Amino acid sequence: MSDPGTVLFGNLPLDAALLVIMLLLAAALVLFALTYRRLVETHRLYRRLYQSAAGHDLDGLFKAIEERLSRVDHDLEALQAWRREVSAQMERCYQGLGVVRFNAFEGVGSDLSFSVALLDGQKNGVVLTSLFGRDASRIYAKPLLGGESSYQLTAEEKEAVQMASQPRGKKSIRQAR
Repeated sequence: MSDPGTVLFGNLPLDAALLVIMLLLAAALVLFALTYRRLVETHRLYRRLYQSAAGHDLDGLFKAIEERLSRVDHDLEALQAWRREVSAQMERCYQGLGVVRFNAFEGVGSDLSFSVALLDGQKNGVVLTSLFGRDASRIYAKPLLGGESSYQLTAEEKEAVQMASQPRGKKSIRQAR
C-alpha cells in the first residue's frame, strides 16, 4: 500500500490529483473569461440599443411611440365615425339612374320623349317624364317610395325605375327600337 500522504481521491497519486485540480481550475478560469467577455458584449449592445439615434433613452422612445399610437387610434375612431355618417348619408343620395327614350306619338319625329328615374339607396326618389309632341311638350314628375309610386306608372317609367334599381355598372340608358 502507498503512503496515505501521497494519495488523493482514492487511488490517484497526489501529483496527478493536483494536475487534475489545476486543469479544472484553468478550465473554470477560461469559462469565466469567456462568460465575462460575453457579458461585457451584451452590456455594450444593451446600452447601444437603449440609446436612440437622437440620444433619447428607450423608455422615451416607447412613450413617444405609445402617444403616436394613441393619436392614430383616436384618428381611426374619428375616421370610422365619419365613414358611418357618410354611409348613412349615401343611402339618402341618388345612386340609381335610369333613362328610357321613346317616341310618344307616331309621326312626330324621333325618340324625343323620355322617362328618367332617380333613386336613392332605399329606392326612394322621382321619375320624370317628358312627352314631346308637335304642338306641345309636357313634363310629369311622380314621387317614388320603395320603387313604387302612388301614381300610375307607364311602361317606360317602370322600365326607367327598373334600370335605376340595377346594381352599378349595368346599362341605365335605353333608346326605343
